[in-house]
Amino acid sequence: MGNANNGLAYNTLIESQPVTLYTSNGFLVRVGNKDVTKLSINKIDVFTNINANGKYIYNLSPPLHQYDATTKGYVDGVVKKCHVGLIHILSRNVDKTGYNVTASSQQSSSYTEFKAFRFGNTEWATGGETSNFWIKIRCLEALRVWEFVLTGRR
Repeated sequence: MGNANNGLAYNTLIESQPVTLYTSNGFLVRVGNKDVTKLSINKIDVFTNINANGKYIYNLSPPLHQYDATTKGYVDGVVKKCHVGLIHILSRNVDKTGYNVTASSQQSSSYTEFKAFRFGNTEWATGGETSNFWIKIRCLEALRVWEFVLTGRR
């Protein structure tokens, strides 16, 4: 029932009403000699695994620290950086992986745009343009390009 040190009190059992516990310094749930959870006025500490039994966890705040939980919506909106290679080896200008390469011009089908993004003995060449030429690649989703290599000829 409590004592002068913890100030524990509870309401009387009323049918269809939850039991309400009142404490001055939180509430610790212990099973055997192991702490399971502690409830306090501004946080809940959990000392064991959580099984949500197929239920959702929702209304999460945006993360502040790298170890914070977050929502799928937040993760989907974050600009991604790929550390293992940004652009796949392309096989055509509109590639089956979803990339789309366009350019201001090309010299011939031997020097088509997607070849600028391939590794090895391939390249892109303009159709005679020597200034103000461009090449563009549309990626699958918004991302920050941090490194790429182009090959071409003048």
